[in-house]
Amino acid sequence: MRILRYGLTVIVVLVVVALLWIFWPLPPSGLKEGLYGQSYVAGKIKIRRLWDRPLASILSSTQGGKTALPDVPFFLRPLLPPTVELYVLDGNEGKGWAVATDLGWRSKLFRMVQGLIMDQVQYKGIGAIEGEYMIRTPAGVRLLVYQDGGTLFIAEGEMPIRRILGPESGSGYDIDISPLKGLSLQAGEEKDIAYIAFSNYDMEVTRVVEEVEKEIGFLLFPSISSMKGGTVKLRYARGDTLVGEIFLNIWEGGDIEGIEGDISYLMDLLDRFLSAQNFKVDKTINREDGHVTAQMMIHPGGGPK
Repeated sequence: MRILRYGLTVIVVLVVVALLWIFWPLPPSGLKEGLYGQSYVAGKIKIRRLWDRPLASILSSTQGGKTALPDVPFFLRPLLPPTVELYVLDGNEGKGWAVATDLGWRSKLFRMVQGLIMDQVQYKGIGAIEGEYMIRTPAGVRLLVYQDGGTLFIAEGEMPIRRILGPESGSGYDIDISPLKGLSLQAGEEKDIAYIAFSNYDMEVTRVVEEVEKEIGFLLFPSISSMKGGTVKLRYARGDTLVGEIFLNIWEGGDIEGIEGDISYLMDLLDRFLSAQNFKVDKTINREDGHVTAQMMIHPGGGPK
């Protein structure tokens, strides 16, 4: 009996040690600095809050979005990382986008099953495997799925892929060289859902908006070239109220009145759409000292009673 007891004790200890090793998190990757240093849009999104009201209600009311959020089973949601970081890059070396997430306690677990996940992606017909980390989708897009330390990267476009896999990525970049210089990505409050910073330093935002305007056939933001950069923040207020806050910096001598008018126009369009979905919207816009601030408070069900 004593030998059996000792044997069971050893087995329990080995199991505990194995579990501790599996769930002990790997350190986050330092490659995110290189992505940030070349991005003109970057931000953080809290994944788990996407299923909370009222954001889920708003997204599910849009065409094609009625089942987009509830499809993740409740027992799988703890496996989802709490925060995802977004990077959009453009420059002489190419353009593209990347998302990164620190997996935390999931990092070793994901590394152990990554090959199985990639095989399933190919099996389900989502894409064909090209090499160890690359997926080619039916549309011909090449996606990188790569884990460095405790961080998972998914990227599309030659520039971000080279930043992640290339030998120069290991050296990192000083954040001060970023077009987003001076903009913090600290979301801060517990009720924050998303925090996005963007820079028009090289007129990349202007170019993107102008391309969209060509596609839709009318002007969407005529004064965009006067914008230097800014931030967009989504958070919860009391009850189910969703608050959107926009802060825009204006170039010296820029058309600040035009920026204010364009933001007001876009907010009116969003107000009309949300009103049709039984949402009440409160709007405020202010301009002073070379910047414009705007806030929208969205109340589901016609507003507080």
